Amino acid sequence: MTSSFKSNRIVVASLFLPSTVVLGDSGETTPAIQPIPITPNVTTGHFRLGEIKKGSGVLPLTQSPSSSLPGSPTTPSAMHMHLRKGSATSVGVPVAGPLKSIVEDLKDKSRLASPSIAATPAGEVANPFNFTSLAQAAHLVTGGSTPLPTPSLTSAFPGSGSSLPAIAPGVPPRKHTHQTTHNGTDPTRLRRKSSRSSTRTVAASEPPPPAYRFEKNMRCNGGLKNAVDSMSEKLSDVLWVGAVGTATDGFGERMRRDVERRMRGEKDSVPVWIPDREWEKAYDDFCHQVLWPCLHYAIPDAPKHKSFYESASYKEYVSVNQRFADAIIKNYEEGDIIWVNDYHLMLLPLMLRNSPKIPATAPIGFFMHVAFPSSELFRCLSVRKDLLRGVTGADLIGFQTANYARHFRGSVSRVMAWEAVPRGVWVGEESEGESKDVSPSGSGGILGKCQEEKSKKAAKEEADEKVNVGGGVEDVEDVLGVGEDKMAASQSQARGRFVDVGVFPMGIDVGALEVKKRSSDVAEWVYVLSQRYAGMKMIVGRDKLDEVQGVRQKLLAFEAFLNKYPEFQGKVILLQVALQTTEMNELAVNVADIVSRINSKFSTLTYQPIVFLHTHDLTFDQYLALLSVADAFMVCSLREGMGLRTHEFVECQHTRHRPLILSEFTGSYSYSGFRSCIAVNPWDARGTANAIHEALTMSEDEATSRWEDLHAHVTTQTAQAFVTSFLARCVRSNKSTSSSNTITPCARFDTAIPKIIPRFKHSPKRLLFIDLEGSLWLRIGTDGVVPIGDFEVPEDVFAVLEKLVEDRRNEVWLLSGLPVKGALESIAKRVPKVGIVAENGCFLKPRNIGSRLSSNNEGWVNMVANFNLSWKSAVLEILNYFTERTPGAHVEEREASIVWRFWLKPSLADTPDRLWALRQAAEAQNHIFDSLGERFGLRIIPGKASFLVLPTNISRSSAVGALLQPGGTQVPSAPYLSSSPTAASWHDASQLSDRGDEVDFILAISKDDQLLRRLKELDQAETCSTSGKGNEAKWRMAPQDTLSVLGSLAAAQSVPVRGTESHRH
Repeated sequence: MTSSFKSNRIVVASLFLPSTVVLGDSGETTPAIQPIPITPNVTTGHFRLGEIKKGSGVLPLTQSPSSSLPGSPTTPSAMHMHLRKGSATSVGVPVAGPLKSIVEDLKDKSRLASPSIAATPAGEVANPFNFTSLAQAAHLVTGGSTPLPTPSLTSAFPGSGSSLPAIAPGVPPRKHTHQTTHNGTDPTRLRRKSSRSSTRTVAASEPPPPAYRFEKNMRCNGGLKNAVDSMSEKLSDVLWVGAVGTATDGFGERMRRDVERRMRGEKDSVPVWIPDREWEKAYDDFCHQVLWPCLHYAIPDAPKHKSFYESASYKEYVSVNQRFADAIIKNYEEGDIIWVNDYHLMLLPLMLRNSPKIPATAPIGFFMHVAFPSSELFRCLSVRKDLLRGVTGADLIGFQTANYARHFRGSVSRVMAWEAVPRGVWVGEESEGESKDVSPSGSGGILGKCQEEKSKKAAKEEADEKVNVGGGVEDVEDVLGVGEDKMAASQSQARGRFVDVGVFPMGIDVGALEVKKRSSDVAEWVYVLSQRYAGMKMIVGRDKLDEVQGVRQKLLAFEAFLNKYPEFQGKVILLQVALQTTEMNELAVNVADIVSRINSKFSTLTYQPIVFLHTHDLTFDQYLALLSVADAFMVCSLREGMGLRTHEFVECQHTRHRPLILSEFTGSYSYSGFRSCIAVNPWDARGTANAIHEALTMSEDEATSRWEDLHAHVTTQTAQAFVTSFLARCVRSNKSTSSSNTITPCARFDTAIPKIIPRFKHSPKRLLFIDLEGSLWLRIGTDGVVPIGDFEVPEDVFAVLEKLVEDRRNEVWLLSGLPVKGALESIAKRVPKVGIVAENGCFLKPRNIGSRLSSNNEGWVNMVANFNLSWKSAVLEILNYFTERTPGAHVEEREASIVWRFWLKPSLADTPDRLWALRQAAEAQNHIFDSLGERFGLRIIPGKASFLVLPTNISRSSAVGALLQPGGTQVPSAPYLSSSPTAASWHDASQLSDRGDEVDFILAISKDDQLLRRLKELDQAETCSTSGKGNEAKWRMAPQDTLSVLGSLAAAQSVPVRGTESHRH
């Protein structure tokens, strides 16, 4: 399947591009000049140059303020060093190549550099990586037996022939003033707020564009980038669409065009230009203060955080999504597969689907990289309906775990009142705007209004165009009618469209990590760390410092561990690596005080329990070395999409096989392969402390056994498997959806009667499938309400059926959702030669055709006898609860299904009573599906005034499929759906050929689109829809015309063709 992707271009829409724009001298013209950050050691007061990659021919120096370099200023400020607690500048020195930091190599989606509040706490022992070189590290760990080279400016830069220009006597250091999002620079330089003030004013005459270069974007979705890169051999053409991640108001038009040209040619990327103010409102306000907390179960207290519930930044969020849509539409090419990523772009799929320039055959997939909450939390969002409509514009919606997918389906069922099944959701009529949000907080949405205006405008333009070519007044009215239909279809993404919902766990590129692990630098750092912490147990963690990563909970648990197990004091350290994050989140987490308290309490002259590092404090080689020597890796996330760092730890433990301590709230833990970790509830500090003790005291045999399970899962759940499965499923989903929705409007059935009657008359064998209620019989009382209880079938229905079955060439089957007792029993007695399908396929009454009648065919056959129907009592209990709270509601219990009628009045207007009934219906469906749906295999079919609960594999379509199998009319004694082989074969039209060849003429009159779509594939079938849509049938007909049409066919029955009797017997 993956080979087919070579002929397709993959358009990856992600908020941040893999590359960003950095203003300043191009690195290509001066490749030997790179900034080296100089950072103070909080404890020793020494300053150090940043890490230099081994083998570069450069020997970094460690200097004290009191012994500065010869001829250089004596104060740190004069040296323009990079201080974490101060303003940052850089010293330019010649090196062999760009520095490698952990942020670059990890490619993690960090947002911002860590501010001063989360700096390494005072009193901390020296950073284990605070060596200027591996040579110095070896010198220290060997007690000084390894000599160090004499540092000097000339020896430090061999071949340079001169000292550093930036620190030469009397020469002021060079200042780098370019903007950057690169790690290791001033944190404020990363913030759009800080740089926006300098870019708002644009000169009237645009100057030449300044020099700029491209660098890796530290804010890019690293897991996604690595996954796509791992498939480079099979994905021959990938186009990234996203923002550059820095302030762009100061970029003139000339510069933007140049960036676009170079981005497209050099980086296979299309930049989306977003005004800084709009970005701030959409990204900083709506995404981070509204969506992020909700998706991670961190809804703030309303009185203190009104912005969550009263956010005015949604308009900017819509605008950003529209800018992405415009960029994709502008660059779309036939054959593109569009892949939309994460919660920043939840409206984008529907915007693309509604565009006339994106064909229905274009696959659109949406993948949510983060968690998705229960519907109880998601429905707190005021714009919940717009967000759900937006993502359901895709053909496929992917999540990291089955729980997140289930929560999404539950939200769709509860908020939108659409049908949700384990495989996906049916996008229903509500999206057309026919019903408003049933909650007091519902907004109706800006998105819907924008779409409506655009659709009306398109319809009007189409009407004007046809009028201009000679159409009269009547033509204009016809065209406008079609336009309104198209508008409705556009807003509902083709009424009744099915959207796949799947689970696609992300993984890592195991092969690439294996190569990096084998580097000589990793091996040397493993040696250095092993020597430095000889005799110590080391727990490693790497997390963002936001409120959902659980760093605070981890520290408290470690403190509880040291208190409960004092024998480990002085023997265990926690080395916590902090990823970039926002200052607001770090202030909320407030870990600095906890670190200081723990270190103050347990530190000695030679021991400090917590070493707190930032990502720019170590390289990726050092990070891999940490994972390799760790005695345990600890993740205490309060909620997380997957947690790929745990996969990296497992693959770095090939030789030591040490255990993983993992929060049960991470996506990784939901997979059976990761159940071999030590699971913890991060809110339980004592339990987590016990888990730390278990990890540090675990036997080698048990640790090895657990690691083997983890390793087997990691090597199976790879980045390549993630990309392949998602794209393949997306293409299949689109083909299924587009084939069912790109259907020409069907003609009226009465216009085809003259052609159909001759075929009907001369067919030796005919098969008729007719819906009873809704087609043959309009079961509506005089007050316009469907009657409850016993009711009688009209005499004209009996008359037509009796006349049809008089001809032995006719095989007539009634399809009904009614229970056996009542109306269907009366039909079976009155017209025994009619076959009946009851309860949508749960029961079947064979035709009584005289001599062929066997003892098995004398009564009704239970097609779900082998099904577990114990769910009925639980469903009845739930529905009775809601019936008491919904005026006029009624429960209909049937043999194998249950109907809840929540609205019994003829009017469907949005009165307060109806809105309440709709809310109760959505709540009831959500409770049933969450608690019983997947366990018992149930499906819920919602309607405007009721919904039906029945087993998943039961339907009229599956029943007709069984009847079309060879010998299908001779109903077997064993239920045909016990193991669903028939249902499976029914979905393959080729399996129907044997039975279909026995029949010369098939007529189906029904409202069931799935049934009509399947039968339409048979050449001898004539399908007619009475639903008013008719999209899946050859013909359409009003329900009230069914009796007269069948009467015409019955009257046209001629004398049986010679040989028919013998043929029948």
